[in-house]
Amino acid sequence: MSYKILLIDDEADLLDLLVEFFEMEDFQVLKSLTGQGALDLIKEHNDIAAIVSDQNLDDMTGNDILKSLKAGGSYPPFFFSTGSIDYTQEMAIADGATGLFSKPFDLEEVVAKVKAVVSA
Repeated sequence: MSYKILLIDDEADLLDLLVEFFEMEDFQVLKSLTGQGALDLIKEHNDIAAIVSDQNLDDMTGNDILKSLKAGGSYPPFFFSTGSIDYTQEMAIADGATGLFSKPFDLEEVVAKVKAVVSA
């Protein structure tokens, strides 16, 4: 079964690498370089199985996106990615996220963890 995921990161090269790795595992991938673009995609697609968002985007934070989703009720598994050492796995989970990937991360590990959650 193919799952649709949304990847959000303002680093275009990293975003393209993530897309490539997820597509190799038969995911349908939506992507956005901005938080607002991501919110627009979320409104357009009600079948997103998981979201991986950079914590610090140019126009908003990943937490802003997550808060918007939480305000709407149920939401798909949501993972943060960050290069900041000030934001921890425990903080991400307390904020309502499924997990956190610290940059630099292993792309195969990201795909494996997301795959495990959406196929559970």
